[in-house]
Amino acid sequence: MLLLYYLFAVTILAKISRCENATIEVWLTKSGLEFLNEVGENIVANKLNGSKLPDISLPVQAGIGYGVINTNNVQIYNLILPTFQFKITEPNELTWKTDGGIIQIYMHGSVEATAEDIRINMANNLSLSDHHPQIFNKFCQISVMEFQIHIGGGVIPWIINLFENEIAEAIKQTIDQQLCKTVTSVLMVRVNEVLIKLSSRLKISQNIYLNYVFTNLTVEDEFLKSAVQGNIVYGNGTCPLVPSAMSTEVSSDVRMLYFWFSDHVPNCLFHSLFQEGLFSVTITNDTLHGTFSKFLRTNCSTQEILCIGNILPTLKKSYPNESLDFKVQAETVPVLHTATDGIVAQANVGSGLYISPLQQQNSSLLQLEMNVTANITPLLSDKKLSGKLNDLKIKITDFDSHIGDFSEKTVQFLERLLNLGLEAVLRRLFNTGVPLPLFFNVSFSDVELSTNDGYSQINTNFQIV
Repeated sequence: MLLLYYLFAVTILAKISRCENATIEVWLTKSGLEFLNEVGENIVANKLNGSKLPDISLPVQAGIGYGVINTNNVQIYNLILPTFQFKITEPNELTWKTDGGIIQIYMHGSVEATAEDIRINMANNLSLSDHHPQIFNKFCQISVMEFQIHIGGGVIPWIINLFENEIAEAIKQTIDQQLCKTVTSVLMVRVNEVLIKLSSRLKISQNIYLNYVFTNLTVEDEFLKSAVQGNIVYGNGTCPLVPSAMSTEVSSDVRMLYFWFSDHVPNCLFHSLFQEGLFSVTITNDTLHGTFSKFLRTNCSTQEILCIGNILPTLKKSYPNESLDFKVQAETVPVLHTATDGIVAQANVGSGLYISPLQQQNSSLLQLEMNVTANITPLLSDKKLSGKLNDLKIKITDFDSHIGDFSEKTVQFLERLLNLGLEAVLRRLFNTGVPLPLFFNVSFSDVELSTNDGYSQINTNFQIV
């Protein structure tokens, strides 16, 4: 229940701001709510077990006389939670009703007491405090329908047992009152402490952040729907890009969670990385454990076709026995576009060939301008986001050579070599993938990922790990 409150409560941030188009949308189904409720029940049970009830001073009267019964150090020690049945109602309300459940209570000596058939009816609203969501209890009623008490052997306990109905009724009323107080305080205090510290800026990885604000919350058709205006940036970067609309529809609620995110999200990351000059890489003899070491040499044997000294013979004559560095960088912001058949990424890339080490050179031997287009199928498992490279095309559009002119055949051969090199790098990156985060030891299962025009959709269930 605690997780359910947290997830539901955070959406109240929708009242902070508005935007035309959301970049992320999340729909939680009733089965998803039920799962998170089960996870939260353990938290509630652990908090309630061991909690103490107020002392009772009870005047009692029966056929044989009257007196005062005092109880102290009354403590819940074994709680079996009732079954929760809840509904989501517009605009920002969750309502619970329960039945069943058992509480065993320990008092003093050989006293044994059991409360059964615990019925809870509770509703809670959400509001903002200093732009942070907070939960407030709207209504709480907890009733223990059956309460049994027995005080073990001896004359005095035998006399006290004559008043067991009166004692039981008094303790039952106290439990009714205290359980509401305990349940609401367990949920409200702990969750509100988390929410008051809630940041609209979340760290994803090293110096990469998600900036977000919830912009809408609706409850309809058995879904709890949240819309988010968010982007992923590097460091303190910002994103000037304008998001386009997404079509968010599902045919059924067979999954617990439905999640859409716009191309705006990765494109904002590309923009901020480009602004920081981070779309740049230098390929040396050591790159990928020496994968390119044989290629980046000016002296090559006649059998070594994939050696740049044989491809560009001028290098062998003018710069014998040298190793080369190949620097590649984006000239414009790379752009990603999602379609029904996958993802297309495009970039205008500049590259330069240098005598190694590059840092000691004042100029390049060769400069190339290229258009790079990659067709990718995104893949999502229970544990990581990865991809499959379907096609990669590199087209050299211009070059500036200080080592002689090139034939068209040489240019085409360079394109093929560059294609092979970049393909090896991308395939390794895609195979490694990005691990999916865990929240409260809850991860995804039965994941489905699909792509549409301008956005991607994820349908998933939850699992405890």
